[in-house]
Amino acid sequence: MPEEGERKIILSTNIAESSITVPDIKYVIDFCLTKSLVSDPDTNYTSLQLEWASRANCTQRKGRAGRVSDGRVYRMITRFFWETYIPDYGIPEMQRCPLEQLILQVKLLDLGQPKAILALALTPPNLNDIEKTILLLKEVGALSAPSTGVKNPYDGQLTFVGRVLAELPVDIRIGKLLMLGHVFGLLEECLIIGAALSLKSLFSKPFREHLNSFKHKLDWSHGSLSDQLTILNAYQEWERLTNMNGFRSGQNEVKWGKMHYLQVRRLRETRELIKDLEMRLNNFNIQKHRTTPNYKKKYKPDQERLLLKLVMCGAFYPNYFLKGEIDEEDAVRMMSGHDPLETVMVKGLPANQGNQSIHKIPKKAGKQTDSSSWCLSFCEAQTTKPEDRNYIVFSEEASEKMEEIRKQQENAKGRLRSNRFTVGDHGFSEQKLQREPPPAETTMVVLHVTEVVDCGHFWAQYAEEKTQHDLFCVQNALNNENVLPQVRPDTYPRRGMFYAAPFEGELYRARVESVEREKDSRSNQWIEIVEVFFVDYGNTEKMRKEALREMSSDFLSIPFQAVECKLCEIRPSPIKCPDGTWTVEAKEQFKHLVINKNFIGQLYSIVGGILRLELMESPDRGIQVSINKELINKGYADEAEETYLSRQNHEQREMEANAVDRQSDWFQLSLGSNRPASSKGRRTVKQKLNGPHNPYEMMFNSLTNVGRLRSVKTDPDSVNSVAIDNEPQDRYDRLMVSGFVGLNPAGSTMMARDTTIMPAISGLPSIISLLFCPVAELRRDRENKRYIGAICGLGVDRDQRHSLFPDHDMEITFDVEIDNKDISQINGVRSAINLAIGNEEKVSAWGPDAIYKIQEAARKKLLEVVYKRREHVDPVNYNKPYSWNQVDPDDLIETSLEGTPADAPHLLNLHKAQMLEEEVYVDKASPEYLKEHAEWLKKASKDYTKREPITCEICEMTWHTPQLLAIHIETRRHQEKVAALHQKDDY
Repeated sequence: MPEEGERKIILSTNIAESSITVPDIKYVIDFCLTKSLVSDPDTNYTSLQLEWASRANCTQRKGRAGRVSDGRVYRMITRFFWETYIPDYGIPEMQRCPLEQLILQVKLLDLGQPKAILALALTPPNLNDIEKTILLLKEVGALSAPSTGVKNPYDGQLTFVGRVLAELPVDIRIGKLLMLGHVFGLLEECLIIGAALSLKSLFSKPFREHLNSFKHKLDWSHGSLSDQLTILNAYQEWERLTNMNGFRSGQNEVKWGKMHYLQVRRLRETRELIKDLEMRLNNFNIQKHRTTPNYKKKYKPDQERLLLKLVMCGAFYPNYFLKGEIDEEDAVRMMSGHDPLETVMVKGLPANQGNQSIHKIPKKAGKQTDSSSWCLSFCEAQTTKPEDRNYIVFSEEASEKMEEIRKQQENAKGRLRSNRFTVGDHGFSEQKLQREPPPAETTMVVLHVTEVVDCGHFWAQYAEEKTQHDLFCVQNALNNENVLPQVRPDTYPRRGMFYAAPFEGELYRARVESVEREKDSRSNQWIEIVEVFFVDYGNTEKMRKEALREMSSDFLSIPFQAVECKLCEIRPSPIKCPDGTWTVEAKEQFKHLVINKNFIGQLYSIVGGILRLELMESPDRGIQVSINKELINKGYADEAEETYLSRQNHEQREMEANAVDRQSDWFQLSLGSNRPASSKGRRTVKQKLNGPHNPYEMMFNSLTNVGRLRSVKTDPDSVNSVAIDNEPQDRYDRLMVSGFVGLNPAGSTMMARDTTIMPAISGLPSIISLLFCPVAELRRDRENKRYIGAICGLGVDRDQRHSLFPDHDMEITFDVEIDNKDISQINGVRSAINLAIGNEEKVSAWGPDAIYKIQEAARKKLLEVVYKRREHVDPVNYNKPYSWNQVDPDDLIETSLEGTPADAPHLLNLHKAQMLEEEVYVDKASPEYLKEHAEWLKKASKDYTKREPITCEICEMTWHTPQLLAIHIETRRHQEKVAALHQKDDY
């Protein structure tokens, strides 16, 4: 009860209309608003829309007061508005919500046509809504054409998939997720994801802690770029701790949940729903594995994650979105050379008043790109306070705070500051402490690899006498008899300071990377743990602060010897790195190949101080081995194009090396150096800013016909709400799949919820669309030599010759080579799905061994299709998009499985390949072709009317103008390769 002078206030949602009774309520304040779930009549997508409540609703709200005594209601609208615009009754749920479960129940009870039964309702739904719901159910395989053979848009035959979905208390796409999870041996993971998606979010968002909540959610994602895998990781960790009695009491469990921004109650509800779903699926012989099958032991965790993502693509078809193209040249110019992963842009500043408008931002953190835009670079500040560790601030601001704390503590103790050197005290530029990069005329360097960061990313030293001499001088001075003084207890190391740090018994030069406080288990006291980076070798170590030694500024007179390097023109291969990121196995393989060895590095470019090169080893047998190609041959890497900055630097280095136009101003990337105007006489004004945003942020477009003209936004709570494209130079399409798609109230923007961004695998969007669409019709080019795309959807009405479900048709344009062998492999996966869940009698009769064989075969076929390396082709748009029946029936190749259980028209039709004309093969690697190409390049370099890019097939490089091509063919590298072609003929 409230104390004297206080008043109890209850904030309530629509639940106050019927489900809450508090006896001492005296007043009700009603805004006469409500949020209703509404299904869009055009797209069938749902959204919560704010609208005026009906008088019936408002009367129910009024009834909350006056239950046991007199009460009053205050409606925050005028009487005229109440009498004129407020409706008597709201729209019934049957007329505004999805009808999937309702129609499935009608079919399950065999009550006749859904249209006829629903017409008996007091407020029957619209016929168009019934038709679209029937089509949606046919799309997921829950309904098929009636047994009479007469096509009816308002009815269908209930399939085995439909019977299962009708028994599950979840959305139909979640139900299909569970069934596909069973097909590919991932039912346990799909149960967790499906149950969690069917309830409210597991993740908590406390008041004013949305940023911390989002950061913890990112931590749970483990870099998977998937909301579903984020849920899976969080639940499995909670389940593991629960099964191991990691929570000794309920209080510890709640505390753990708050620490990790998880709602323990939701986790428990998810567990109960999982048990319910398991019980219902057992009735259809769809069961979890009691023991781990032997076939699962062949797959690594990253392969399991890729399979799970592919299963989600099948379940959530057609909620597919393609990444829009990024103009890398324009993005680089806008970012002014800043790291896109740590930089945002702010627009809308007053002209030439950047410093006055954002005077609180440190000078080193921002750079003005034009009169109204600023680039702001962030980094995670390192601090000794645990409570401050979760906040993102500018690095210089953190340094100023630590410096102020140090001054206050030293003044309180009455001690003088040490004259020992740290880089933070004197502001030395770290660029001056690094080794000078090789000049443009240097194309080869000899390196000794000292540390591997990741596959293709390493630190090395120049294998030369000067490096060895400098290292000897530094190490001799650090480890001589004059012991360096230990860091004082009142000294607070901060990021960027330099000290001498121990490693395996000796002291080395090191830079502080981070400082954290931890509780010592023995003394139960807080200690400072410092992470340092050894500037001469490239490795990092953590140690207590007391292990550091102060060193004078003389030790920084010799440049740092460690050089950061990356292999050029490669990227992770889906064969060994399914997630699109380097795996631990790839890193260990690369480390085994290069660590503590000398190599020859052929420089491609230098970007941001990082050498991008091809690493070559010369064994004793005299055969030169390229580490880049070795990784490709072993299946860890694929060939890839370099970034725009890398290509620019490569072209610039070639020009400088040939002394044609040394350091030409027009060729270099202009970053600008606009100086803000003086602040004298300026008035302080408020300005509304636009941003922050990043030109490398991935934007997506819907693949469906109904969504292609709508903009797309990702749910702000998604881990993909801000997804930065770290490979904008990648020429292949990239796919995002969404569990649920909604619309904004205006109907102009699609909101993608529960999203997963698929790995950057060549041709993956096209392959996934062909794998999981109900029907597809392939497109050929005009010469009928290759496939250029496909239309995917529910198919076409052969009698009336129009699309059955045009809203969900997808016109796919291939960006990789797809032939009839690929179509056969794709049909193999589709037939495995049809066999596994296409027929109720067979599914119910299978034992564990038969199910294991089907699951193993389905997995193997699916990964074979995805892992295949396909050649890139230039996309060709079909001249009649979204049109069916564009193929001559005589050109279709019938499948041998037609009419068998492997071909289930109600689930996944097997694709029909088409006759292709044989193309005359030209071996572009033959000396004859390359010699003719060399002569053609000479002519093309003099044709100044050409505007399209020109590719040198000999050097595998593309030039955008004839002038640049003319420079290239005069380079030593090109001429040596042409000469080698003629030498082969002499032999």
